[in-house]
Amino acid sequence: MPGDDIKRLINDLTSADYTVAMEAAHQLGLSGDLAAVAGLCSVLLGGHEWVAVEAAEALGKIGNPSAVPTLLEALRADTWLAEYDDMAAKKQAIPLDEHMGGAISSIRMAAARALGQIGDPRAVQGLIRAVHPNETDGAVRRVSLSALKKFDTPEAKAAVEEWQLK
Repeated sequence: MPGDDIKRLINDLTSADYTVAMEAAHQLGLSGDLAAVAGLCSVLLGGHEWVAVEAAEALGKIGNPSAVPTLLEALRADTWLAEYDDMAAKKQAIPLDEHMGGAISSIRMAAARALGQIGDPRAVQGLIRAVHPNETDGAVRRVSLSALKKFDTPEAKAAVEEWQLK
C-alpha cells in the first residue's frame, strides 16, 4: 500500500464517523505497515470503543512488539474502571449499560488475542493475571488463556496447566 494511503488511513483513525475510523484500523492491519502502530495504539486507549477493538486486532496482525505495553494496558480491567472514575469525578454520566460493558469486554479480548499473535514474552504476566479467577469476565479469561497457550515460557506453561482445568 502506498505511503500516501497509509497516511490517509492513519488520519482516518480519528474521524468523527466511527465507521470510517473502524475501516481505517482494519485496512491498516491488513497493510502490516509499521508506520500505523503509533496511531493504532492511540485509538486503542483513547478512541471510540469499537474502533479500539479494530485497532487491537490490527496491532495483532501487524505484530510489532512496540504495541505490547499499550495492549497490556488495554487488557487490564482497571484501565477502563479508571475511565469511569474520571467521568464520575467530572460529574459526567457513566455509560454502564450492556453496550459499554460489551465493548470493554470486546476491547480486552481483542487485546489478549493480539498479545498472543505478537508473542512477545513481556505479555505473559499480564495474560496470567487475566486468566486468574479474580478476573470476573469469563470471556476475557478464556481468550487470555488461549493467547497464553502460544507462549513457550515456563511461567506461561505453568499457568496454562493450572488454569485450563478451572
